[in-house]
Amino acid sequence: MAAVLPDDLLHMICGCLAEQKDFRSLYQCARSGKQLAVPALACLYRRFFAGDMQQFKNDPTFRKSGTSRFDGPATTSSIALFLTQHTPMLEKLKGNLNKEILDRCLPLMPHLQRLRVYEGHELAGTEQLIRKHCPEFIKIGFYGWSGANADMECASFLSGIRPQTLQSFQVFGTTAIGAESFPALNLHSDTLKTLKVVAIGPNEMQHLSKFKDCTNIEKLKISENHRGTQDLEHRQNDVFEEMVEWLCQCKALITVSLVNFISGPALLTPFLRTHDTKLTSLELDHVQLSESSKFHSALSLQKQLKSLSMGGEESESVRDNDALVESLSKLVQLTNLRLTQVSASFTEHHIRTLAQNLPNLETFETWGFHITNGIWPDIAKLARLKTLDLNADTRFTTNGILDFVYSLGSGNHGFTLNVMMQDTDHDIPEMEQEMIRTALASQLEGKFFFLLVRGPEEDGQYSSEDSD
Repeated sequence: MAAVLPDDLLHMICGCLAEQKDFRSLYQCARSGKQLAVPALACLYRRFFAGDMQQFKNDPTFRKSGTSRFDGPATTSSIALFLTQHTPMLEKLKGNLNKEILDRCLPLMPHLQRLRVYEGHELAGTEQLIRKHCPEFIKIGFYGWSGANADMECASFLSGIRPQTLQSFQVFGTTAIGAESFPALNLHSDTLKTLKVVAIGPNEMQHLSKFKDCTNIEKLKISENHRGTQDLEHRQNDVFEEMVEWLCQCKALITVSLVNFISGPALLTPFLRTHDTKLTSLELDHVQLSESSKFHSALSLQKQLKSLSMGGEESESVRDNDALVESLSKLVQLTNLRLTQVSASFTEHHIRTLAQNLPNLETFETWGFHITNGIWPDIAKLARLKTLDLNADTRFTTNGILDFVYSLGSGNHGFTLNVMMQDTDHDIPEMEQEMIRTALASQLEGKFFFLLVRGPEEDGQYSSEDSD
């Protein structure tokens, strides 16, 4: 186990990081645990209340009882109104804006193109103002749309603005839109390029096929608001088949993200097989290795893919893991590869094979077990690698890591190595960790983060301390 350092030494370390203005490392220290949080936060706050902020450090106003609270939304709205009155060339409006302010601002913004609000219901009734006063309007986004009439209001907004003008529709939080809003998107089928709807409710998932006329989309992101409860393929197959047909018509798609989407792999498989598909970025979870051979085969056809993030259920079968690695190894243009739990059963052989076949990697994240210094020679050949995240059961040695660091080249400048689950029987002492950090910093201006894997006993001990 790692030795516990005295508090005064931890304060000194954080002080040195503050002097070097290494605020990223200080932030990581603050997150790492109770012992480091106090000195790290003290240094961060000391820096924050420096210079022009010094006057607020001991402001007596904050101690007065009965002092009126800062009204964020009202202040934001007032600022927005002031700006729109004096800067008619504004193209973007974003903030916690209410309908009253929107009604006053929109007529003053003839060049408005992008609008983002926190609460979608504040947009209700503004569509006619946008249609009349904002002829260049093309993008809308909101974080939620609450109320019994949310779906109808959203549909009215989409129908009320000029047809075939909207290029981007983005929902960033939980809403109840779907049955009426999704069909309303078809009024912009020729122009809509970006469609991102996250945290879709289980009842609204059945309406996903209703924007089927929107086939010019380039960027698509869809996620359910629960951990994948709706299996469209097996429970609502008619919706699933309609979505498959729709996706295969989306010839312009370059970015796809399906999160908390049980049927995601099955939905994408026919799409990935089409010859016109030219994806450059794919994010997907709920991949079950034991049942995904068709998906892996289709994925390997996307030779131009540059970014891939994949999660799901791992398999202990060597054949299943080999099939995944074989598929990924054909994606030679990949620069960003992130594999989470789906790679939990990877061995050194799998990691080395990926490194040998994907020479353009800049970011590489993987899980795995019993990973030793044997991977370093192949990883070192990744001449553009900037970030390596190993959430794997690792057994590295100090000398092994140092040899790897010294073998990196100028193309790895700024390299960050994250070893997040080192086996407790192969602990690297703090002094040797500092040697690695120093080597990375001097060689490449890089960083090194290191954590031991926590066992059940340590988890229980930590929890009992928290409960005091």
